[in-house]
Amino acid sequence: MKQHHKTTEAEETSKQSLSLAKITGILCASVIFLSVISCIIMAAIRSHGLTKITVTATVNAKEPIDSKFSFLDPEKLKFLNKVKQELLKKAKKEVVNNKDEPPDYELILNLQNEKPLKLGVIPNTSAIKGLTWYLNEPVSVKDVVSIQLKEQDKRSSDLIAEVQIVGDFTSENGYRFECFSERSMEIGVKSFFGTPVGKAISAGFTIAILIVVLAILSPILAACS
Repeated sequence: MKQHHKTTEAEETSKQSLSLAKITGILCASVIFLSVISCIIMAAIRSHGLTKITVTATVNAKEPIDSKFSFLDPEKLKFLNKVKQELLKKAKKEVVNNKDEPPDYELILNLQNEKPLKLGVIPNTSAIKGLTWYLNEPVSVKDVVSIQLKEQDKRSSDLIAEVQIVGDFTSENGYRFECFSERSMEIGVKSFFGTPVGKAISAGFTIAILIVVLAILSPILAACS
């Protein structure tokens, strides 16, 4: 009788462990399923990838002027009067002519979870006919906080306009920004898992898989022992 009683207790314990393992497995499987569904939905929302941006100066724009100076040595300025020649002897060079040229435009993307992305400088070119910057790799539109247009100068970089992506195009300070995008789930997945929520779901997904594996193996290990 005692042996039968011990066997019954062992069977009940085994059944309880199996039921707990099943419940744990079901819960973890549910978490995994919901995580996969939410990831697919969020990735679809973030799947619009920015590929290029065209900036055009409108009639209301006041394009900055980039002044370029040319220099001549004092020895070649013999036509100047005696007073100017005396002053020029003390200096190696003197400005005698300047030319106004179109500005050097620079475009920068400010991103949510990464450093600002500089798309490069287009030198000595007016934006009246439009200037286009191409991205080496598409960036999710949802990751772009703002777009900055700057005048690049050797001494400093001046902000001309800053806009947010609210549609295919937007305008600011006399400049029109036109954004071009393509849709890709790869872009959306990469963007989503780069967010804090995506990283948390990724970690939870990994933990849930480990728990499911342990839940499956625990009855087998218990039976073997």
